Amino acid sequence: MVISERGRKFLKEVKLTVGAVTAQVGRLRVEIDVYPPDRRKRDIDNVCKATLDALAKAGVYQDDSQIDVLLITRMGIVSGGCLEVKVEKVKHESKQRKASKVSKDLDLRRAGSRQVDVGKSVSKPDIFKSRRRDS
Repeated sequence: MVISERGRKFLKEVKLTVGAVTAQVGRLRVEIDVYPPDRRKRDIDNVCKATLDALAKAGVYQDDSQIDVLLITRMGIVSGGCLEVKVEKVKHESKQRKASKVSKDLDLRRAGSRQVDVGKSVSKPDIFKSRRRDS
């Protein structure tokens, strides 16, 4: 894989910022707070791949396949932009509690419809479509 000059610079900055670390082992949770440099429209999910790969190359963890939980949050504008990253071991819930949570909150196989955040009930095929609240 060929990494651009900009990508190599980012990787170098991440390695310098992280410093000498011992790679985390096991399952991980990563939180990334994105502080954009300006108000321009941008997809915060585009930050993930380069950041997670750079953290692996910097030795924070062995491989980004260790990540079970990933949270990305857009924060306020900061001149020049920046990221705040938190990496911690996953505290897994019991299997029984997980199963209960899935059937209660996410299991679309049993439910003919589901209430979504905007207050509309949608059928299964539309569950991932964006909906706006009627005025």
